[in-house]
Amino acid sequence: MNVNAENWHERMTADRHIQELGVKLAEASPGYAKTVMIINEKHLNGMGVTHGGVVFSLADYAFAAAANAERKPSVAATVSISFLKTTQKGDKLTATCTVDKQGSRVGFYDVKIIDQKGSLIATAKGTSCVV
Repeated sequence: MNVNAENWHERMTADRHIQELGVKLAEASPGYAKTVMIINEKHLNGMGVTHGGVVFSLADYAFAAAANAERKPSVAATVSISFLKTTQKGDKLTATCTVDKQGSRVGFYDVKIIDQKGSLIATAKGTSCVV
């Protein structure tokens, strides 16, 4: 695959892990993205709640789309997440990512994950780096 700013959408939709999880890219533009998913049985941990890695993947995908939309290819340098509330099978999760600052090589992003009721499930901060 030719990696450049013009094929960012192709790169985002080619992510096999995200496809397997059932995450959808709802919106994306430079510095902004929204991803959504419905929690099902395969997303649950041994305690019967959504696995933290699933919530992280949803947030990370929104971060990746916001950092890559119509831009040179970027990867995460750091990402930290805070889990605030558990979710269950059937819940719809939405991750929204916004840019705080995007320079020529490094960007700083915030992600908020909410459920279908608008409850805040998790927050994340990410730093991107142009490759």
